[in-house]
Parts: sequence; structure tokens; C-alpha cells
Amino acid sequence: MGFRYDGSGIHAVYPAAREMSPTTRALWANVLREQLGSAPLSRVLDVGCGTGRFARLFLEIFPVTVYGLDPSVDMLSASAPTEDPDALRLIRATAEQLPVKARTVDLVFLAWVYHHLGAPAAALSEFARVLRDAGRLAVATSTHETLDSYLWMRFFPSARAIDWERTPARSALVDAARRSGFAPDRLTTVRQPTTRGLAAYAERVGRRAISTLRLVSDSEFEAGMRELKRYCAAHDHGQTVHEDVDLFVFRQSPG
Repeated sequence: MGFRYDGSGIHAVYPAAREMSPTTRALWANVLREQLGSAPLSRVLDVGCGTGRFARLFLEIFPVTVYGLDPSVDMLSASAPTEDPDALRLIRATAEQLPVKARTVDLVFLAWVYHHLGAPAAALSEFARVLRDAGRLAVATSTHETLDSYLWMRFFPSARAIDWERTPARSALVDAARRSGFAPDRLTTVRQPTTRGLAAYAERVGRRAISTLRLVSDSEFEAGMRELKRYCAAHDHGQTVHEDVDLFVFRQSPG
């Protein structure tokens, strides 16, 4: 089941609803340094960059130029400007047809994008084409194995089925990458903090900036939000809410 960002209005709420807190940004900065800092990086391709939250994070932690690609004009228009406009270049494009020369990129990065790919095999072939020798592909995504860590999913009956269909199992993603010439390097499950307190969590979910919640009916969304708010009001003790994200790192296979 696909979701079209342009015309949906999601770009208007996405930056505030999905922006990373300082704690979350620090966590991802450490993870990216640990997982990707072992080899020089100069050119990063952020595929499905959306509003550019990870693109800007890469600029903060690595001396790189980031090319942020996304098929949605609306999402690109909501990207915040950077101090150095030459360091982040936004391009409208699809993952299956990258407007990038072969062997010119050190890292292809996807965050919460893999389930949106219309043709994963074609996209993976494109990633292999544009990467330099020993280049890396990094994919941060929900998987079948992490879905149950998402509290909000319990309150929308069709949401889990939607994401079970859209997201890969870990083994399926690894197999697809192998078929396109990638060798698995490492897999890390990142326990990402989303909000401090359940009230803030319910408010964040209620903005409907998660594409899955745009695919459920309005009546299901409204009913689910009523139940989620009741649950959060009854169980809120100021605790941090976490969600699990799998980060896969692949290298191009020799030859």
C-alpha cells in the first residue's frame, strides 16, 4: 500500500511532529559516527530526505557534501535552510532513477524510506551504480522484528497490517541487498527516544505525521486517538517513550 506525500498536506506538520529532540539527535550522531566513521566520507546521498533532518545531521558530524533527494516537492519545500547552501543540495528525484553519475558517492543513506520504494530491486541497483568502490549503503528502517515497539500501533487496528505489508523482515532486506551486489556489514537496533512523557507522545502522534496513519480511515484514526489519549493520561509518569529502529550497513561486494 503506497502513500503519496505531494498533495497530502503532511509536509505542513512533518517538521514539528517528526523533528528529532536534542537527545535523539545526539543518539543518532553517536550511532552514525560509530557505524560509518571508519572510512572517509565526502559525498553522501540522502535518498528520500524529506525535510532534511538527517541531511542536516550529517553536515554537523562529518565534513561532507550531502545531496538530498526526494520525489516530493512538498517535502523538499519544507526543508529548513542551512548555513552553507552548497553543503546541502536538494534534488527532486526517485530512488529508481538517480540523477547521479556512476561511482561518485561514498555513502547512500535511507531513513524510514525503504518501505516507500516502488521498486526496491531497481533502487538497490541504482545505489550500487552510484557508489564508489568500497562505498556503503546504510538503511534505517522499521522491520517486522521492530513493529511491536511502536506504542501507537496498538490503538489503530489496521496499522500493523499496513506496516507488516510495507516493511521488510530483516532477512528479506539483507537478501534483496545481496542480490544487488551488497555484502552485509553490520546490523544495529537503535532504541530511539521519541518523547519525554506520554502526553507529549499522544500529541505527537495526533499530528498524523506518520504515513501509516494517513493510510487508515479518518474514523479509525479518530477512534484510535481517543483510546491512545485515554491510555496516555492513565499511565503518564513522565517516562521516556522509545521505539526500535534497525540500521543496516552494507558494502559493495568485490567484483
